[in-house]
Amino acid sequence: MCDCQLSWLYEIGHQDYDTPLCHAPPQLAGTSLFSNDTRGNLGVWRDDCDKNCTCICVVSGYKRFIKADCSKRGLSETPQRFPSDTSIVDLSGNLLHSLEVSLAECAPGVENLSLANNYYTDLDWKLLPTSLRYLVL
Repeated sequence: MCDCQLSWLYEIGHQDYDTPLCHAPPQLAGTSLFSNDTRGNLGVWRDDCDKNCTCICVVSGYKRFIKADCSKRGLSETPQRFPSDTSIVDLSGNLLHSLEVSLAECAPGVENLSLANNYYTDLDWKLLPTSLRYLVL
């Protein structure tokens, strides 16, 4: 899988023989790991990312996680699709009045959630993931 966890390998250079090829995600399948197309797209995460968000792959130590940036999009409804490894969701600066969907179900691994600068008057805590550590209102 070619994602942000391999960016270090790209930096150390490569040999002309046995060039490794990406087999996933689909947009990079068959592309040389060391091509400019691959380098520019290692951080982009398209699989299961809601069309109203930008998802990026972030490396922290030896593991990766996904950040879904859905901020300042004029959203009046909560996005319903998030990649399975999503740890950060930013919904700040939208027109949201409530969470219509359960983030506990569609993004169960979220640890950091920003709901700042919206129009919430009531928040059903049961819709929030149990993994949540930081909530910005």
